[in-house]
Amino acid sequence: MPWRYRTGADLEASWPLRWEHRLSRVALALEAPRALPQGIHLKRTVVRLPDARKPWVGTVAPEAASAASEPVRLVVVGDSTAVGCGVTDFADSLPGRMAHHLAAHTNRAVEYRAIGENGARTDEFIRDYLADAVTHLADLIYVTLGANDTLAFRSRTAVARDLLRIVTTLRAANPTAHIEVSCLPAFYRFALLPEPLRSGLYRHSQAIERTARPLVNALDRASMNRPPSPYGEGFFASDLFHPSAVGYERWAHAAVAEMRERGVISALSAP
Repeated sequence: MPWRYRTGADLEASWPLRWEHRLSRVALALEAPRALPQGIHLKRTVVRLPDARKPWVGTVAPEAASAASEPVRLVVVGDSTAVGCGVTDFADSLPGRMAHHLAAHTNRAVEYRAIGENGARTDEFIRDYLADAVTHLADLIYVTLGANDTLAFRSRTAVARDLLRIVTTLRAANPTAHIEVSCLPAFYRFALLPEPLRSGLYRHSQAIERTARPLVNALDRASMNRPPSPYGEGFFASDLFHPSAVGYERWAHAAVAEMRERGVISALSAP
């Protein structure tokens, strides 16, 4: 694997910020004569898929759900991946599939909802949706933001600061909730993206992720997911950018499996 594509998954003990991440925007600027036309061409030619049908709420109940247990309240906040871009039925979205796996592992019903917007950056989510998000009580909150900040070449420190504000604000509104933050997309696995745009986006996404990760992980009952395993065949929707139903299922399965490893699922399970 080329060094520029190495992630924290290669060194489980740490996700260090190297010079290539600290200077990721400088590198993007140097590559702009080639990368900028590539980005403009993709924006003009790639068909924008619709979000999943509303309402962005649902309930999943396992067959043997404990009648004495209240439902797990799952709130997923974020961008297009929160609101199901790439699938038609919200049950096939990331929140829907995550609720399915949570119900199976906790033996409790799961009430789930999504809050956010296709294309939202972290600063835009704070401006437009954070006030609404804190009004919904939750046992588990999943944050999926940062990809659009990468595409906009925002400062890694600004994005990390925004993510920290989102997590701490949600924590203040839900003191006992577990908060999970998605890692950023592995852009180097996006065949749609030509070089040097592909490497530039991945390098900058890693700059953001490696800046935000220690800040999130230092908080009580909060964690950023590990970098993803290879996406595999069928992961992407027809736009070759957003997940398909298969992609959301794999993502949800991996996220819940990681939560099981860290004891989050056992804490949510029915007695």
